[in-house]
Formats: sequence, structure tokens, C-alpha cells
Amino acid sequence: YGVDIYGRQMLHVLLQKLSGVFNGWIRVMYLYPTTFYPELLKVLKEEENIVKYIDIPFQHVSTKVLKSMKRGYGKEDVERIVEQIRDAGNFFIRSTFIVGSPDETDKDFNELIEFLNTYRIERIGLFPYYHEEGTALYSKKDLPDKIKEKRLVELMKLSGKISREKNQEFIGKSVKVLIDGEEEGEFYGRTQYDAPEIDNIVWIRGECNEGDFEEAYIVDSLDYELIGDRVQKTGSQG
Repeated sequence: YGVDIYGRQMLHVLLQKLSGVFNGWIRVMYLYPTTFYPELLKVLKEEENIVKYIDIPFQHVSTKVLKSMKRGYGKEDVERIVEQIRDAGNFFIRSTFIVGSPDETDKDFNELIEFLNTYRIERIGLFPYYHEEGTALYSKKDLPDKIKEKRLVELMKLSGKISREKNQEFIGKSVKVLIDGEEEGEFYGRTQYDAPEIDNIVWIRGECNEGDFEEAYIVDSLDYELIGDRVQKTGSQG
């Protein structure tokens, strides 16, 4: 945002202005690794109503694979961005990764495994490579489906393990939850670390209203779910 008007990145300025006039949560989705910059991270950190959640689709970490995808960045760039975010504070990172592209060798796949084990990306979206006409890799021979499936399953298991371990850290703590709805008499919502429909949910026991913010005391967790009790607000009648 802003390059066509001001000649430089100005998303951070727009977000500052939005933060000043909007009291609810502000969530920034789909930031590009090639246009992620320090001033933006500073604003994401400092503005209280901008959620501490960064959605940035890396697609892979192997420099060779990223080059074949024509992404315009490599492994060192990915690691630098993640380390900057970690140094900035209590952010959750969401990223997506494509598994089984024609150029992905066992070595490349293991690089991705090692990266996720090292940096523990909190929210992971996984997709098998789809051999689509008109894409950068269409002219190359597609990998067998059984290899794609094996790698995808391995990554899904790792993603579940990371999410489970992160969720366990919430047990015994209170978190702010935006109530999204009710299902079979139980209310559910999400924390600031979860986007609608694609991330984790919180099941909250107690009477709630859709669209309200509630405090939930977390008593249990699953791979992709938290379970909590509504915290009675001071002076509240219900």
C-alpha cells in the first residue's frame, strides 16, 4: 500500500490511522515476504488494538524451491523475517507452505521440517502442489502423488504437534475471546491469535452473546481447540 501514491510503503501509516478511529480488533492478512518492512512491524507491535498475529505466506524455505517458484526471496530472507518478528515480542505467526513441487527433493523437504521444528510457527496452512497449466513449474515433471501425500501427512503431524504444545501453554491463563457463535448449546470464539475459519477456536462455557468480547479461563486444550470457562466480569449481572 502507498507505493503508487507516495513512492514508498505506507501500510504502517494507514494502520496507525485506522487504529485511532476503530476500537475493535484490527487483523492484517496476507503480508508478502518481499514487502515486509521494519516500520510496519513497529506499528503492529505498538498499536494495542492491532492483534499480535502476522499472516505471511512463505510457501517454502528451501532457496532452490523458492527460486523455482519465482518468489523473489530465499531461506535467509525467511529466517530473517521470522527472527525479527520473534524479537519484536509476543506475536503468533501464520504461514502457508506448498508441499511436493517438482523441484522439491528429500533434502528440500527436510529443510522445511527443520525450519518448522526450529521456529515453531504457530499457525500453519499446508497444501499439496497442484500441477496447473500456466504456472512457473508446469513444464517440469510432477512428483508422484504418493510422495506428495507422504510429505503432506508428515507435515500435518508436525503442525498438529506444534499447535498442541502452543495450546497447552494457555492452560491456567485467561484470554480475551471474540464470540463467533453457538453450537449445540456451547459458545465458541477465537483469540487474537486466530483468524476466522482457518485457525483455532475456543469453546467457552457460560452464557455469552455473539459479537461480544469475553474473558475465558482456559482449563484444557486439544490440537486446534482451547476449552475455557467464562470469567465473571466485575459488577456483571450475568
